[in-house]
Amino acid sequence: MKRLKHKQANFVKTRSGQIDKEIVNLALKYDASVAVEKLSIRGRRHRMNKKANRKINHIPYAQFREFVKSNCLTNGVSFQPIDAYHTSKWCPRCGALNNGHSTNYAIYKCNRCGMIVNSDRKASLAVAIKSLWCGSLKVSPNLFCSPSLPEMELL
Repeated sequence: MKRLKHKQANFVKTRSGQIDKEIVNLALKYDASVAVEKLSIRGRRHRMNKKANRKINHIPYAQFREFVKSNCLTNGVSFQPIDAYHTSKWCPRCGALNNGHSTNYAIYKCNRCGMIVNSDRKASLAVAIKSLWCGSLKVSPNLFCSPSLPEMELL
């Protein structure tokens, strides 16, 4: 059993390394930076059942994030951790702050502009936009707190 556990851990570590190299190579190819959400999975685990907790605890989020960060630093790619606050609720098209997930977790629908999109894709767009705001624009302190677009001005 121990041997199987070590095999699984080595597989996950190897695969995480392969994926992080692909991410950094894409960033180098397109002269882009890498933005990663700061997730706190440990705080959410008490709201789930035992089986879901076990699956979540086996995913090495911190290890993967550190692999990406070190590979970015080695290759001179900008790495930016982004606060996950309201990324699942904020609409990247109109800036509205909605309730987030409704009955279907896979689909996001904006109540203001009617945008319908995959939830994961929308959250990744929100992280990308938030990283651009944090990196190159001066943003009001209430970013992602009001239902309208935040006040911004160029530096």
